Amino acid sequence: THRVDVFGTGGGAEVAATLTGRLGYPVPLLAEIPLDPAVRVGGDDGLPVVIADGARPAAQALTELARNLAQRRRSLAGRTLNLTPVG
Repeated sequence: THRVDVFGTGGGAEVAATLTGRLGYPVPLLAEIPLDPAVRVGGDDGLPVVIADGARPAAQALTELARNLAQRRRSLAGRTLNLTPVG
């Protein structure tokens, strides 16, 4: 499998680290989902890639993301994060 970082790399981890520092508790990087046309195709066809082909890297990453979100206790939803985009 060839990985292409279309949007660069490390931005999500940097935001998680910044939030961890500002909020005073761990804010983990939730996931890195590889770009895969099968995700769109599955969505369009009504058959999610995690069901159609769970062995694909994107499907595995989405499954792990769902598992991690289901176990989370605290949420940042609705909170002002005071982050300024760079770049």
